[in-house]
Parts: sequence; C-alpha cells; structure tokens
Amino acid sequence: MGIYNSLDLWCHRSPVQVCYDFYLGRRDREQNKVFAAEIILKEVSPATLNPASFQLDPDAAQMLMDTMWQAGLRPSDGQASTGQLKATELHLQDTRNLNAQLLDVVLNTVLESINGKD
Repeated sequence: MGIYNSLDLWCHRSPVQVCYDFYLGRRDREQNKVFAAEIILKEVSPATLNPASFQLDPDAAQMLMDTMWQAGLRPSDGQASTGQLKATELHLQDTRNLNAQLLDVVLNTVLESINGKD
C-alpha cells in the first residue's frame, strides 16, 4: 500500500492554547516512517470545480469523529447520542409517572379535606 492511498486525520485538544490541533498524514509501519501533510493555499477561480483538498475513507472519517468526541467536541445542534437520548427518554417517563402519582395523592388529600374523611 502506498502512502497516498488514504490519509488519516487526528484531532487533539491543545494543552497550551484554547484550540484543537489537527494532524493530517499517514503512518508507514513497515518502514517505521510518518508522513505529515502541509497545507498550502493557492488562489483558484470560483467558477472552477477544484478537486477536494483531501478525502477520507469511512474508517478514517469515523476515527476523526471519535477523536473529536474524545477531545470534547460535540454537535452544535445539541443532538445527543442514541444512548444518551434513550436515557433521557426513560428519565422523562419516570418523571411523568412520579408526577402523576403525586397529583393523585394531592387530589385525594384535597378531596378528603373538602368532603371529610369517611
């Protein structure tokens, strides 16, 4: 496999600055080498469809998402993961059940005080 077949993209929270560090490159474990990408900006015509800056295969994209999550980044729209959403739904149902039981107790107590105890 050549070094250009796929790239890896890593994300880490910077321990020094308030930012996230991204690393784009490839490890060649057979030759014990690391290749790092340098990004150079060049002017292009807005009317021209330029090739992508880089591509990530699904495994590399998932690895990026996982490392971003581990670095503390979350979706800005507030969507929780499936497990978090399920836990929230269960908690909400428990709260509804508790509120219904509490309302029954309060209503029965009020009714008994109005009607007198039998």
